[in-house]
Amino acid sequence: MCNPASFVLTRGHRAHWSKDSDSHEAIIREMGVLEWSATVRYVRCEIVPPGGDYRLPLAQWEYRLDQEDVPDWYDAVAAAAACRAALPQWAAHHILRNGGTCRDGQSRIVLGGVCEYTGGYCYGYAGCTIHATGQQGGDCLGFDGCTIYATDQRGGYCYGFDGCTIHATGQQGGDCLGRMGCTIYATDQRGGYCYGYAGCAIHATGQQGGDCYGDDGCTINVTGKRGGYCYGYDGCTLNGAKLERTTYHD
Repeated sequence: MCNPASFVLTRGHRAHWSKDSDSHEAIIREMGVLEWSATVRYVRCEIVPPGGDYRLPLAQWEYRLDQEDVPDWYDAVAAAAACRAALPQWAAHHILRNGGTCRDGQSRIVLGGVCEYTGGYCYGYAGCTIHATGQQGGDCLGFDGCTIYATDQRGGYCYGFDGCTIHATGQQGGDCLGRMGCTIYATDQRGGYCYGYAGCAIHATGQQGGDCYGDDGCTINVTGKRGGYCYGYDGCTLNGAKLERTTYHD
């Protein structure tokens, strides 16, 4: 599994990285060589923040190997040093502090401002806003009060954590997951799934398919829902007007 920040090392511990992607295979393709070889020629590695918290200073990020076999020239200390030397340049392209864009094939970490998202992988923190209008693939992740507008989403995944709000208006596919107090407004949702945990509120007005799951006090308003299932637990409130399938709740 490739995670930001991804690097590929070649002999001499030269660190290669992509301005767009954090896929090791994409980096190798950008290097202009074939991935396959009878011997191990490359080293796939990463420098990632502890706990996946991309707000942490780069100096706290940790080096790790992302493959089992390594060539005989590989040295872990030299490899970590090479990747750390390249990390600030990687961050200049991948970390958005004042908003920007995220397109298909890209990975971006949004620490502030507004990000216009059409594909790829996007991580939003600290009250930033992600506009995922027309999303057709990739992942959107919102943390710590980030707001995601996934209007007309047709695929991919939206994940909301720690009070993040997801507006999935007109969603036609893909998944919306809300945890730890996240609020999901899936107005006119036509498919996919909504998951609400730990006090999450889901307003899936007009939903025509998929499932809604509510736990730990979650409130689900599923007016117009025509398919799928709703599960409500631990004090969850269900308002299921026009619901045409069985609803379960405790």
